[in-house]
Amino acid sequence: MSFFQLSPTFAILAYTDSLFNSQLNCDAIVVSVDLDQKYDQINGLATQVLAVYGTGIKQKFNSKIKKEYKKNDKLKAECIVVETGLQKPKFIFNSLIPFDCYSEKNPQDYKNFMTILFNNILEKAVETKITSLALPLLATGIIGGPVDLTISILIDVILNFNKKDNLENFKEIHLVNNEKAKTSKIVEKLNSILKKPDNNISKNSEINDQVLIENSTKINKSNTVKVCDSCKQRIKTVAQLKCDHTFCLGCLIEIKDNGDKCLSLSCLSADTIIQSSLKTIDDSKEKEIEIEKSCGVCLEKFDKFKILDKCKHELCDECYTRVFEIKPQCPFCQVYYGIPKGTQPPNGKMKHEIKRFSLKGFENFDTIVIHYSIPSGVQKKHHPSPGKSYYGIDRTAYLPASPDGYKALDLLKKAFDNCLIFTIGTSRTTNTEGLTWNDIHHKTEFSGTFGYPDATYLERLIDELKAHGIE
Repeated sequence: MSFFQLSPTFAILAYTDSLFNSQLNCDAIVVSVDLDQKYDQINGLATQVLAVYGTGIKQKFNSKIKKEYKKNDKLKAECIVVETGLQKPKFIFNSLIPFDCYSEKNPQDYKNFMTILFNNILEKAVETKITSLALPLLATGIIGGPVDLTISILIDVILNFNKKDNLENFKEIHLVNNEKAKTSKIVEKLNSILKKPDNNISKNSEINDQVLIENSTKINKSNTVKVCDSCKQRIKTVAQLKCDHTFCLGCLIEIKDNGDKCLSLSCLSADTIIQSSLKTIDDSKEKEIEIEKSCGVCLEKFDKFKILDKCKHELCDECYTRVFEIKPQCPFCQVYYGIPKGTQPPNGKMKHEIKRFSLKGFENFDTIVIHYSIPSGVQKKHHPSPGKSYYGIDRTAYLPASPDGYKALDLLKKAFDNCLIFTIGTSRTTNTEGLTWNDIHHKTEFSGTFGYPDATYLERLIDELKAHGIE
């Protein structure tokens, strides 16, 4: 954990953790919510909110939207505060972000938007009289906002906000991210700004007694305690690293994705590549000590838990049922247990054919032409306006007939069969409710803005499908 004292009464804490960790001691957490789909989106932080805190959050959110806002465009960059009914976190700050808020062609628009968004969030923190706020690096996930630019915007907003005379009870802002690379960049940026004596921001921001404190994660080396050093869950099977840290199988996947580097805060500065071996704790040894176990979602204490097969995380029966009704995904490490079902009407058709022409950038390959067709119908209870009619659609998309193109085609078929390609929501182009794309981007033209050339499109498409549980 890195600690930055900006003034005698206001500080920044930056660390790597899950925003939904039950041990996170903040009065409010900030999540991003898609401007168009709201809580009907099927990936991202909003879906995890429903899994952890229940569908009542969605009802409160929708009720507040209907009461206070009549037009969707008025919601852009707004922060909608909803109470959880818990002591910690007491509030969820829902930040409304359009999926297309970032464009490489006009980064200034993104900077202006994110500046407004972060300011709105901090204003709400003062307005609700909270003491501490957990804030992730919004818009840098599926939306694709540049990490370095977003960090600069966020820190500028916080430093300027700290100049205000009356911050009420607001004392701490926790910059919490589940990716250590983002945390490292945040710490590096803050340290470079706050530790330089000749830096203009340091001189003019009335930052007194600046200190940077590095706290190492505490390590429990007892072989009888089964605790993941990343998500803090007690588990039966752990990965034992040569640095003596232990991780669940779900977090071990993240370690592999990050170049086999330990995720524990005490190892971040060492940047040491580790070797791991799976280790199962002896149940007979565990009986020698008493560990009072509680569900990591509802925090209630139980004797029996559901143990997830892949990652070995544990949930009580009630939370297991509630979480997996919404999405077949571990709420702690996001490992999927099956493919989620979307809200696309199930009576559509998907066909493809091969055409003897090439797309720009793929001149050595023919072209896969995909045809989607969904007939008109009536919205069901899981749609935004049950009982309301919607018009059918016909859409065409193009892929290169390359090995990666065929791989993407197979994944798109799987996504379509699981009702994930389309959804019923508000169209970004017409601003009307009906069938629309479900944040899996398609090339609907040969060339131009929605076409080719685009050298990284197939890679991005496969990543988007993976984010929807398709791989």
